Amino acid sequence: MHKAVKKAKTTKKIIVPALTNVKKYQEARSKLDEVIATLEEAEKTPDKLDPKDLTEVRSELSDSYGMKGGILRREGKLEDALSMYEKGLAWEQEDSTYNLSNSIVLSIILKRQKPDDPEILAKLKGVIKKLEKQVDGPRRDEWWAWADLAQFYLLCGDPKTAMNSYRKGQQKSGPSEKDYKSSIAVLTTLKNSIDDSPMVIGIKAALKHLKEAADEVAIDY
Repeated sequence: MHKAVKKAKTTKKIIVPALTNVKKYQEARSKLDEVIATLEEAEKTPDKLDPKDLTEVRSELSDSYGMKGGILRREGKLEDALSMYEKGLAWEQEDSTYNLSNSIVLSIILKRQKPDDPEILAKLKGVIKKLEKQVDGPRRDEWWAWADLAQFYLLCGDPKTAMNSYRKGQQKSGPSEKDYKSSIAVLTTLKNSIDDSPMVIGIKAALKHLKEAADEVAIDY
């Protein structure tokens, strides 16, 4: 494993979560900036890396930018978060959709781009295609893969398929109350950013379903 990759994994797994948990967001972002600088330096000389190391360096770059975007989003700095997601997207591998998913959502929220805008619609169709493959394979037991897929079906005006995706995600991953609440928060923000009445009706139905599921999990707990 390349030393830059090793440093990135340790920082992302241990140091950054510890800092964000106590709301030391600026320190967490600084640690990620250090990681990103080291990874970008390694990526500048691809001829010195074997193919596996190069792929890992680029994957870690994507994840690090995405994690920084997530911290900025938690701070309410949405425009800066979008910038990080877009940078991470340049390095995103086929087995991930984190930066792509978040860049689509924030483009709709911040830029008030409509889901049927040709640029957004093309991205939606692309991410749905990727997610469909992932939930049929390595991410079949991951709630966020199913939740993202459902969310994007809603934005494409297909609430029936969206609800099926939510239900499959519930069956396969057993999401927690926190997972449901995070999905509800994103979906609520999207609903408030969209003027399309039929689409909003589908989102409201999905929100009702998720809120009921969250309440059931809370009661069981």
